[in-house]
Amino acid sequence: MLQIGQLVDNKYRILDVVGRGGMSVVYLARNERANKNWAIKEVRKIGEENLEVKKNSLIAETEMLKNLSHPNLPTIVDVIETNDTFLVVMDYIEGNDLGKVLGEFGAQPQKKVVEWGLQLCDVLEYLHTRPKPIIYRDLKPANIMLKPNGKDIMLIDFGTAREVKIADANDTISLGTRGYAAPEQFGANAKTDARTDIYCLGATMYHLVTNHNPATEPYVMAPIRERNPSLSAGLEQIILKCTQNDPDKRYQSCAELMYALEHYETIDDEYKKKQQRKLGVFIGSVLMIFVSLGVALFGHLSAQSKRAEDIDTYLAAAKNESASRAERVQAYHSGIALEPGDRRFYEGLLELYRNTDNNGAPSTNGALSLEEVTDLDSLGMTGANKIKPLEAFMQRDKEGYEEFCKETGTYIWYNYDSAINRENKASEWFDRFLKSRGEDDDGEDTQFVRLYSRIADCRRKQSARKTDNKKKYKELWDNINELYTYCETCKDDETVALGCREIVKELEGQCAFFVDVDGVSDSDLYALLDKTQQLVEATYKRADNSIRKYMDEQFSEIDFKGDESGRSEFFRKTKLRIERDLKGR
Repeated sequence: MLQIGQLVDNKYRILDVVGRGGMSVVYLARNERANKNWAIKEVRKIGEENLEVKKNSLIAETEMLKNLSHPNLPTIVDVIETNDTFLVVMDYIEGNDLGKVLGEFGAQPQKKVVEWGLQLCDVLEYLHTRPKPIIYRDLKPANIMLKPNGKDIMLIDFGTAREVKIADANDTISLGTRGYAAPEQFGANAKTDARTDIYCLGATMYHLVTNHNPATEPYVMAPIRERNPSLSAGLEQIILKCTQNDPDKRYQSCAELMYALEHYETIDDEYKKKQQRKLGVFIGSVLMIFVSLGVALFGHLSAQSKRAEDIDTYLAAAKNESASRAERVQAYHSGIALEPGDRRFYEGLLELYRNTDNNGAPSTNGALSLEEVTDLDSLGMTGANKIKPLEAFMQRDKEGYEEFCKETGTYIWYNYDSAINRENKASEWFDRFLKSRGEDDDGEDTQFVRLYSRIADCRRKQSARKTDNKKKYKELWDNINELYTYCETCKDDETVALGCREIVKELEGQCAFFVDVDGVSDSDLYALLDKTQQLVEATYKRADNSIRKYMDEQFSEIDFKGDESGRSEFFRKTKLRIERDLKGR
């Protein structure tokens, strides 16, 4: 155990003990070089048989926090191992945990609890939407620090948090605090997801507004207004929905819960009006039925009107070119969280990434960065694992969803900064499109996406350098010939232009491998290149200006841009490069 006044690692001076747990002690320490206070969590090495498990658990927790950055999460700066202990150096958070606040002051004002709940929604949504979603699993007042200003909170103690293993149905052990923990955290086949944290948050808000600890037997959470009739009916409904035993009956994401908490007074006002109207029951049961129906319809229409107004507000903020790029991206995500079936938010986000760079300046080449592609990928992970924005989008607007998947996959294919991972990332979006269309669909768009998926599959198999590599190049050769046949009859000029560019790229990049395939000769390559050139010219003559501009960029030499001789020069030089590569093979 560390001693007061002890110097750790020649820079951290131990000042005081600020907390104790079953196997750990937390100290206040000062970095004497930087003159800054830190917290040091000392985890003792007890029992050789558990040492490796404990060490791995601590490493996992610290590595998880090192990769996170959120105003409601502590920052880990150092991990020190001694003979007897592990020492984790992290932000020192002044204040008391909410468990101590409850013990000293009792039930908290519901307005404060809602404000804390909103902050917890924000930090949990951040954890749930990481590339590898993180489920916290042990939310309770003792793990929430309240800063001295009485408003801001910090989420601490990630000892039971885990990264989701989507494909594993049995990846959870029974961790969490009885009473706060969701039912699915217990049992042989325990499986937790983002909705588990929503249950824990509901139980935590219940404790904070009632001062009734759900961790005490018989582990029952009666409606909060049974314990305090002055509490909000709207908040009562929210907590009841959070703590449903069936995860499907809870809020499906923290973004959805956040929206409800932001409007709990609206829910409350409607409840009060309904109760007041019951006083008029003496005028007759029939009249009361009609009045109730009318009020319910009015309430529904009012709620729909408010929702539509919020959607328009987010859309206007997202399109506001005077706002920062980060603010616009956040507005698009907020709109998707509120209404995941509105294609305008998805299309607008992709268009923003097309037209601006990471600093918000106009993009010079339209390239997508790793950060942008990762953000687009997160649309398939936001919220609980069962209900995701893209799934809701598909259910509510199948046509818009498919169009967005095809457009996003195609744009990533041609514009992603990472050449190594380009086909893989594009294929993920193509696979979503094909899954939605079904195996029996043979529409023009499906043919296009299916061809690109096959080309990507061929390229992945080539990279593996297996013994049957010739077979893979034969498959690729067959696919680009099929792509040419498709482009010949396709009536969409943009698709034809993209397809022709892909054929030229594969011919130039893989020519030396193609001629090693049985039945493929040099003349076959040149014949396909010539046919592609003729198709480019025919398409250019009938295309509109936007497609011509794209073809000028893709099929013209700089000195001849926009003119037929420039396109001829492009194909002439491409043929020369192929001839050179074939001679050198």
